[in-house]
Amino acid sequence: RRVGDAVVQLGEDHAAAGARIVFEAKEDKKYTLPLALTELEVARKNRDAQVGIFIFSRLTAPAQIEPIARYGDNVIVVWDAEDSSTDGYLKAALEIGRALSVRTRNRQKKLSILLRSTKQFLTLRKEHRT
Repeated sequence: RRVGDAVVQLGEDHAAAGARIVFEAKEDKKYTLPLALTELEVARKNRDAQVGIFIFSRLTAPAQIEPIARYGDNVIVVWDAEDSSTDGYLKAALEIGRALSVRTRNRQKKLSILLRSTKQFLTLRKEHRT
């Protein structure tokens, strides 16, 4: 199943160049917050994205949903295509997504350095024992 309506790949001028943000937009009353977050997890895996942004239509968004909120590496936003006053939420969601991409990239770099250091340590330890 193909999930993820659109993907933005950050350009070379960004601190997280190459990072991908997937967007999922729905105007369907069946979508709850848990279902939206599950859909984003699937979309992120399908589209090899580090961050997900789910856009609820204001017409069908669950009543308890905040206009914009972050859940880990996902952002949930409520937007009304007929009301330009909600465009700021959409723009803010993209900026949060970009910031999360930098955080994710830094986390991946730290993990990579840790793994490389661990391998080097184990190699030296093994050589030292023989």
